[in-house]
Amino acid sequence: VINSDDGTINVDADESITVGGLTSTNGANASITLVTGASVLDGGDGDVDIDANTTAGDSGVVITAGTGIGTDANALDTTVETIAATTGSGDIHVTNTGNLEIITAGGVVGASITAGAAGDDIVITAASPVTVTSNVTNAGNGDITLAALGTTTADILDIDAALIATTGGNGSINLFAGGNIDISAATTISAVGTGDVLVSAGTDFNGGTIQNGNAAGDILSGDGSTIDSDDGDITLRAPGSVSVSSIDANDDNDALLGDVSITADFDGVNGGLGDNTGAITDNLTGNAAAQITGSVLTLSAATGIGSGDALETDIVSVGATNDTSGNIELLEITGVAANALTVTSISQAGTGDITVGTFDGDLTVSGAVSTTGAGAVSITAGDNAGSADDDLAINASIGATTGNVTLTSSNNDVTFSADGDVTTTSGEIEVNATATGGLITQSDGSVLNAGDDIIDLNANGDITVAGLLTTNATGTAVDIASAAGAVIDGGDTNVDIVAASGELTITAATGIGAGNALETTVTNVDATSTAGNIELSETDALSVNGLNATNGNIVLTAGGATEIINGGVGVVAGTAGNSISIDVNGDASLTVNDGITAASGTITLSADDDVLFSNAAGDVSSNNGDITITADADSDNNGAGGAITQNANAVVDAGTANITLDANEN
Repeated sequence: VINSDDGTINVDADESITVGGLTSTNGANASITLVTGASVLDGGDGDVDIDANTTAGDSGVVITAGTGIGTDANALDTTVETIAATTGSGDIHVTNTGNLEIITAGGVVGASITAGAAGDDIVITAASPVTVTSNVTNAGNGDITLAALGTTTADILDIDAALIATTGGNGSINLFAGGNIDISAATTISAVGTGDVLVSAGTDFNGGTIQNGNAAGDILSGDGSTIDSDDGDITLRAPGSVSVSSIDANDDNDALLGDVSITADFDGVNGGLGDNTGAITDNLTGNAAAQITGSVLTLSAATGIGSGDALETDIVSVGATNDTSGNIELLEITGVAANALTVTSISQAGTGDITVGTFDGDLTVSGAVSTTGAGAVSITAGDNAGSADDDLAINASIGATTGNVTLTSSNNDVTFSADGDVTTTSGEIEVNATATGGLITQSDGSVLNAGDDIIDLNANGDITVAGLLTTNATGTAVDIASAAGAVIDGGDTNVDIVAASGELTITAATGIGAGNALETTVTNVDATSTAGNIELSETDALSVNGLNATNGNIVLTAGGATEIINGGVGVVAGTAGNSISIDVNGDASLTVNDGITAASGTITLSADDDVLFSNAAGDVSSNNGDITITADADSDNNGAGGAITQNANAVVDAGTANITLDANEN
């Protein structure tokens, strides 16, 4: 042991310095200075190798070496308050007892390997805390590991306005703390090549083996701080919360991107730390550029992900899980250029909402999106550049309970594959593609099931319907509106529209079920088409509030008692030559209590049972088209039905054309 009392110790050698015990109570940052062109090595464990801890907060060691400071197998044991260390090659491996600050002193900046090779690593640990106020860099092909050891909230790794970087080869960076990891606004953490970055709070690196730290450990990223890799993966995890400033897993801006994983409420490496608290939050001012860049983004939290301030991303795909409360809010943003996003899975087990969108690009849901609480789901494909080519594709299930589901393409189409089901227990389903040419397309097999709530589809172009289902009993149960297109049958796997207790309202420009009737099971219907046919096939009884084809034919078949109700629009084919056909099956009757009018086309009314004109308003008229009314259309002649009964004030008027009445009874 060499003990200088309160004096300094300076050791300068051409060859290696092997340290058995150097002790000084001097209060200077360089109270002990070692300089060698070779290595500084541990001389044994009988004494602390370097002891310069005065508890004044600034006593320490400065080491300059050529081929290493400690080794992976045998670290230098220190009890100092500050350290500055540099070597050309070899390791820097220091284990400190007590708090430690990595500083600039004696002309040595922080901790650095200036050349080096593969396996030349920097490992500096202290128990604890550890503060980094000067750069830690490895220019070789090795890793950097910094750790504040312990399991208490005081075991903090504080990175204050420093650069931590591997600058050669593919070195990784590993940062551990038993408590918090604090990253100041002016800090950059950067891994070169395919090197990964791991930032793990609530993790004790004691003895070089990771184990559980404190359950309250957070990662606190200052506004403006940066964590990046050229192409390696970046992982942040904390049993508490994680605040995010800027994370970039493609810092070299090439075609190879690393993945990014962020976990709040981290259960710890040994399990048991998670307590259903911990959020992932945005801590970057402004949103002109993405704050998370990478390939696959994986997010997990308990009390929110971007809740109240969405995380801005530039990624390929995302999966997210939130367990307790708070929203999931994500926005894919790239400034100007279009950028697509794929959602591989989102699970919201808490009470919050799910809001996901692209600023300008396609959005594809390829895996299940669900919320089991009362939260709403909103998914939007944005089109900031106005290119009108950014689609929302629903290729997997979306589920909610009492929250609404809103699906929007800002300037193009919304599509549903056969697996693209949307289900709520008691939440509205709204789909929007209202920009010029915007389409809504359901593939055969897809079902939108709103439980007991309403379904609302709005598009500028065609709407293709393959399966809409609700038990809602109101006059707005299902509302479908196409401003410039048609409403089209999307397939026969399911009845196209089921609202057995509610009303179906359809407005279209170029036809409703034209050429392939929409199958419905609804109580009431109100349908309007400016041009093109209206063709509906009802499986059950039906009340018709209105069927209005300004320039098209009307074809209605029903499987149960059907009424044209008084006080509605009636049934109108408004252009010369357009026809009306209503056919009621299932041994049921047709009741006409409001007008059926064709400008000059034919009108054909038939029912397996009676045809009744029970109200004075139940007129049937065509300026110059044949009118045919048939009761007992199934010709069963069973004597139980088949009458035509006309109110004394109801009129059947065919103009100059023919009227034919055919009944089994009176």
